[in-house]
Amino acid sequence: MKSIFATVIGSAQRTFEGVTYNRVTALPVDGSPVISFKSDDKPAEGALAYVDCFAVGDLGYDNLPCERAFSALQMYTSATAITSAREAAKALQGLTL
Repeated sequence: MKSIFATVIGSAQRTFEGVTYNRVTALPVDGSPVISFKSDDKPAEGALAYVDCFAVGDLGYDNLPCERAFSALQMYTSATAITSAREAAKALQGLTL
């Protein structure tokens, strides 16, 4: 499994067996091929998604080997939030409580 950031390029609402969800398509910032994943929320285009990507054979959340590749959403964020967090972390470096 590897965790990556990906920029949302679009989404479509789908319903399967009475459950409605958003199928999100995103472009990883590391240059990997386009990925897609399910989301309860409809993200804005351009939002950053933090996603866990599993390959066949990787251990899944249940500690069993994955039978197929898939991506799972961890959260949505923005470039502004990441920049602010980096600046706050840098300001706190070396401080002890």
